[in-house]
Amino acid sequence: MKKKGIISLILGVITGATVGVLFSPDKGENIRKNIKSKIKKEKWVDKAKSFFKDLKNELKEEFDDLKKELKEEVKEVKESNKKED
Repeated sequence: MKKKGIISLILGVITGATVGVLFSPDKGENIRKNIKSKIKKEKWVDKAKSFFKDLKNELKEEFDDLKKELKEEVKEVKESNKKED
């Protein structure tokens, strides 16, 4: 549940920034400078990279666990089939 909240927050920030840029009366050059300075200050990019790296690692661990369980189940089925023969 926490992951969904963080993803929603990131998407909300991106959407808000995009809408703000589209409707801003300021020059494009000034907008780009402001965006760059805010990104550097808040380090959103680093936080997002870190979040997705952690998410990738968690998903990999889950996948590896599921793969291991599946291999064990297949092994048990094969052994039970051998006993029935």
